[in-house]
Amino acid sequence: MNKETVYLEKIIPDNLSDLAYALNTDIVLRRDLGIKETDISIESLYEKTMDWMLKTNSITYCIRVGKKSIGMISISHIDKSNMSARCGYWLLSEYRGRGYTTEAFSQIVEIATGMKLKELHSSINMGNKASLAIWKRYLPKLIDKVDHYDLTISLK
Repeated sequence: MNKETVYLEKIIPDNLSDLAYALNTDIVLRRDLGIKETDISIESLYEKTMDWMLKTNSITYCIRVGKKSIGMISISHIDKSNMSARCGYWLLSEYRGRGYTTEAFSQIVEIATGMKLKELHSSINMGNKASLAIWKRYLPKLIDKVDHYDLTISLK
């Protein structure tokens, strides 16, 4: 487990340099996200993230440790009519397995609860044991699909 404090920070160009660099060089991350594009700049990452947030009614945060951005996490597809949303995240491969995503997810659950959301949803590939373990801590409703699980957790 990590001993460093994990915190979430809203997306600004100044906190994207680590992530842009990783999206160009982290082969595992590129594979996991299905990235084919090369030469991702800070500006293009910021613009694409902001566009995605508008299209999906989302709030996205950098996952930070000290002064380093190590991933992103979002509350997306916010539906005020039924007070639900989706949650997704990604982390640089060198930081995986050390509890950072677990802590970031805990913080995003608090944010979603503060927004008065009643449910968070996600679809997770069956082979993604780490993400499944994070969600299972919240006793989700789990639906088996062909190659993934649809998960829903109730918020207080």
